[in-house]
Amino acid sequence: MAHIVIWHQVEDFDLWRRKFDEHGAARGTAGSKGGTVYRSSDNSQEVVVVLEWDNEDNARAFIASQDLAAVMADAGVTGQPMVAFLDDGEAVPA
Repeated sequence: MAHIVIWHQVEDFDLWRRKFDEHGAARGTAGSKGGTVYRSSDNSQEVVVVLEWDNEDNARAFIASQDLAAVMADAGVTGQPMVAFLDDGEAVPA
């Protein structure tokens, strides 16, 4: 499995979250297996999303899609998001 980490600023978290949730079916169709949304404890308008994906090619295609760009603009994402593609992780003890 591949993972995507997306880090970005939003104008209004509640608006962003509503748009993010509405876009869930499109993510699933594109290969997302779900993930986790985090908010910075220092800035509630800073969002980090970690998504598991079926494979990296599908993850990259989704990130590059015009559909995602339009949804992010409509959701109030500001600036250029930082995106990282990760291979499978390795569990480590505390």
